[in-house]
Amino acid sequence: MFYFPSETRPAVGRQVTLPAGTPPTGSTEDEALLATLIALGDLGDLNRHCELTATTVSGGRSRAWHLSAGAWVTDAAADPPMTTTALRESAAASITFTCASIDSGPRLGGNRDEDVVLDGDDCAPGDADTWTENGVVTGVTVEANGPTSLTWGEQVTVSGPSVRYDLVSGSVSELRSMGLAAASSCLAGDLDTAEAEDARPDPPSGDGTFYLLRAENPCFDGTFGVGREALDGLSCTSP
Repeated sequence: MFYFPSETRPAVGRQVTLPAGTPPTGSTEDEALLATLIALGDLGDLNRHCELTATTVSGGRSRAWHLSAGAWVTDAAADPPMTTTALRESAAASITFTCASIDSGPRLGGNRDEDVVLDGDDCAPGDADTWTENGVVTGVTVEANGPTSLTWGEQVTVSGPSVRYDLVSGSVSELRSMGLAAASSCLAGDLDTAEAEDARPDPPSGDGTFYLLRAENPCFDGTFGVGREALDGLSCTSP
């Protein structure tokens, strides 16, 4: 017989599912197993054999926790840690406790994509590049020295690296005579930085150029702002 050391303790992978409610709610054997897993799977214990996680339905959605320093850390930043009893009493369905491998407890127990936002606050918990809906673009500046340069307030740090920008433009004279939808066309689409250039020549004397910007990500289709809903269906991406 060959022996291949993996440095993985046998507690890893052990699992027990117990009914919700004030403990004890399970069999004597299941309650004893949970007590053992709690003793072996605390993230705050340097000698832990695993990292204990819990999953159930609570507050109308699937939720996850991990055990750290004797308390259950939830998947929503505003929620305080809970005791084991409080966790079991708050569950709306059976709760499953799993001893995960070392260093995977916080991921499996609250932040699946390991981005900067916990799963309960994340609009895309499986996408590490997206964590909240982006907003309306603000802080637009235009400099007409040579090619017209535009910059605006970036949203990557707020909503995640997946945010993309669409730049729409048109002439002021056409805006007055034709209306917003007919006068607007895409100047650039799917931009991944908060800047762009307009290499077109300056408008003729007596006319002007207007610009509108939209930010979007997988959680939000984006908008050009209140009163500009006529442009919401405008696509600036190549087919």
